[in-house]
This record gives sequence, C-alpha cells and structure tokens, in this order.
Amino acid sequence: MSISLDKLIKVNSGVINAATRATTISNMLMTKSTLVPINATQRALPFASSDQVSNYFGVDSNEYLYSTFYFKGYDGQSGMAKLLWIGRWVDGDQAAYIRGNSINPTTTLTALKAITAGAITFTFNSTTQALTNLDFSAATSLSGCALIIQTALATSLSGATVVYSALTQSFIATAPVGTGTSTVGFCPAGTLSTLIKMTAATLAVLSQGAVDQTPAQNWQAVKNITRNWGTGSKLWEVEASPFAESLADCEWFNGQNGAYAYAPYSSTLATVLAFKAAVVDATYANIFVNYTLYDLPAGELGALAAVNYRQTNAVISLTNKSFSGVTPLVTDDDTYDLLVAAKINFYGRFQSRNDEFNFAEEGWLTGQWLYIENLVNNIWVVDQIQIKLAGFLKTSKITPYNSTGYTSLQTVLISVGELAKVNGVATIGNVFSEAIIQKLQADVGFDLAATLTSQGYYAVITPADYDQRVNREPVDGSFYYTNSGNIGKITINNNLVV
Repeated sequence: MSISLDKLIKVNSGVINAATRATTISNMLMTKSTLVPINATQRALPFASSDQVSNYFGVDSNEYLYSTFYFKGYDGQSGMAKLLWIGRWVDGDQAAYIRGNSINPTTTLTALKAITAGAITFTFNSTTQALTNLDFSAATSLSGCALIIQTALATSLSGATVVYSALTQSFIATAPVGTGTSTVGFCPAGTLSTLIKMTAATLAVLSQGAVDQTPAQNWQAVKNITRNWGTGSKLWEVEASPFAESLADCEWFNGQNGAYAYAPYSSTLATVLAFKAAVVDATYANIFVNYTLYDLPAGELGALAAVNYRQTNAVISLTNKSFSGVTPLVTDDDTYDLLVAAKINFYGRFQSRNDEFNFAEEGWLTGQWLYIENLVNNIWVVDQIQIKLAGFLKTSKITPYNSTGYTSLQTVLISVGELAKVNGVATIGNVFSEAIIQKLQADVGFDLAATLTSQGYYAVITPADYDQRVNREPVDGSFYYTNSGNIGKITINNNLVV
C-alpha cells in the first residue's frame, strides 16, 4: 500500500453544465479464479498481453477470452492497451494454499523418483506439519508424487490436499476446504522443498485464507494493491433483481470521487433495463451500463486503455466503433429506441439498402460526466496535475507564498493545459450557453468563457491570505478545460430543386 497523493495535492473535479439533473488508464478485471492468490501484494496481477493471460490462466480460460478482446480494441485502433489488471474476487470462505514455483516436469520427476526417505515441513494455521520418510521411487507421475505428499500431510492436517498442476507446472498444497481464516507459510529450505520450489527462496506463492467479503471490500482490496487503473469490470454478468451485488459495486464506485468508472453488463434485455433503472434511482454516478456479452465492454475498455495521451489528437469516442468478433445483440429499431432512451450502451447491426455496419453505441455514463471518455480523460488530467506538481515540488528548493511561487505553480498547470490541447482532451472553438457564461463569470470575475473558446483551458493559482501563509496551509488553484465532444449522429436535409 502507499499514501494517496491526494493528501498533498487534492484535485476536485466538476462539470459545469447548465442542464438540470443532468498515464495508462487500464482496466481492473475481477475473477473468482484461485490462481490469483490472496495476499498483501498479489491480490491483483498485471498482464501486458493476452499471451501472458493465456500462459497464466490457460488458453481455455474466460480470463484469456476476455483479454483477447481487451488487447485488440476496436477495428483500426492505433496501438493497444498496455496493461490489464486481474484481481481476485472473494465471495465465500477461501482456504489458504502454497503454490510452488514452476518446475521442469521431466527433470523434477526423475529427481523425485530418486528420493526414498524425503522430508518436508508445511506450516498451516501457525502450526508445523513435518513430513518424513516420503518414498517416491514407485511414482510414475508428478500427480502421483503429489498424492504421496498429500497422504502424509493428511495424517497431521485432515482434509488438506496436495496436487500437481500441469497448467502452472507446480505443486499446490491447500488447507482443508471451508477454513476461511486459515493461514500458510513458506516451507523451510530442504532437499525436497527446494526441488519442488515451495520455499521463499524459490519464489513460492502464498495465498492466505479469507472469509466472505462484500463488494466494497473486494474493490478496496485491489485498490490497496494498485491505483494504476481507471475502469473496473467483472467476468460475470449482472445478477437477477434485486441486484444486491451489482448495486453494491456501483455504490463503491460512486464513492470514489470520479477516480474510477464501473462497467457492469448483461445479455438479458429485461435484466439490463431494470438494473439501469435501479442505478438511476440510487443516483449512482460513473456507471457504464452495457447490454451485451463480456466481449463488448472488454473491447471498449481496452480501447480507452490504449489511448496514448502523449500523441497528437489521441483521445477517442466509443460511439460508432466496430469491434470484430463482438456479437451485436441489437438488430431492430424497437430495441435500439428502448436502449437509447434508457442510455444503455450496446452493439448494434445497422443496415442501409445495400450495406451493413456493426457499431457500438454510445459511451453513456451515469452522473455528471455523461460519457465514459469524459471521465477517463479527466482521470488523465487529474493524474497529470498531481504528478507534474509533485515533480515540481520535488525539485524546487522552496516555493514561497508570493508571486514567484504562484507563477511557478501556474506554469505547471499551464503545461498540463498545453499537453491537453495537443492530445485533444482540451479543444478550442467551443461556445457556451448564457447560463454557463454567467457561472464562469461569477467563478473568476471576468469573461472566462471567451478564454476557453480561444484557448481551450484556463489555469490560475489564487494568492494565499495571511493565515494560509503563516500556517502553511494549501494554496487554492483552479483548472478549467473544455472539449468539443463527438459527432455520432447526422441529419441531412436532402432537397431536389427543379
């Protein structure tokens, strides 16, 4: 874990909207696979490609299938997501286990068969289980060797299991099933424990027992491992009404101050309509609801994670993107109208007289950000403000409470604004309603709308008062930016003049 940079540099984000009621941003994918251990450093694991996911979870795993869409993104995409986090979801008692590091199956079996009086010590529940006189000479497989160890272990820890996994090419010893508070430690170094790589020195993996956790506890657990993600999703669909688990997910994301978006989905129309209505009734923000299988949100979140904010015109909209291999569930006008009215995202098949297109629609997000790309782009803005100010403070000898200090800090904010103009997060030429113009005027005391129209952003540091200076309290600053949105629908008035 680490201290949130919010403690030093707090960025409060908001959307100025006259309507009423109105880095790498990677994804955190939750799985129930026990291959992801439960411990203080590995509750969430990073993967840089679908090949890495396949090697870890297996080519037939749902994790791998999800990752293929995630790292592929949309058709014609430039680059791919640099990272996919996969976190462990705990929704029942989980037994502790120790998984040895990967071995060479052939040479290890040969070496094991040469052992006729082996010894190894396990430590479950803070008690040692010392096994001796282990004879592997008659074993014909690594699974057979595991059974020999299990038989001996069961005499001192009833119900414990030891298996050999061909997928991970490792031995796994597990405490009795259902002992959610069980613990495990590394095996002490010895001939056998080193051979099957169950020691700390051979990089064995420990997974501690756990009791059932709430959705909030699960999400907080992976956040404690890393903050380097911007969206969250699961391998399974939204459950049936009353949506207790999924709404609890939404509640946690709603409380994250715009730092993360959540992407629940269902391939059942009645379910997704009722779920979205429940989300709206609860006024949960930053929820990206989809009518789809897992494939569409995987591709969409991967596309957002692939944005390289260092490039010119880097930002994207998810509207009207095509994702090869994704199944379009919407193929008729009535379903289209129903989902658009509810602002539920989907993948549809559109036809003209003689052509066909599969498009994603439309990136809607609950709450003030309206569209998921707005929130993801703002996550980048917040991160840039924090890291650039942190970098400045790190190298500055002193930052005084005077015009020199204020100008220095404002220059840092301006650098963020200029970069935002390059990558498309901030754009020029936008016009605003009279209500917005008056609101901006009241905020800063001059015609800020005109500045935003011509410049795309505005940054200012407010001079501190006497008490702020004497007590070295935080100085206040403001960063405004505007974006031109995305044209996703077009109406053409076609006229024959005769």
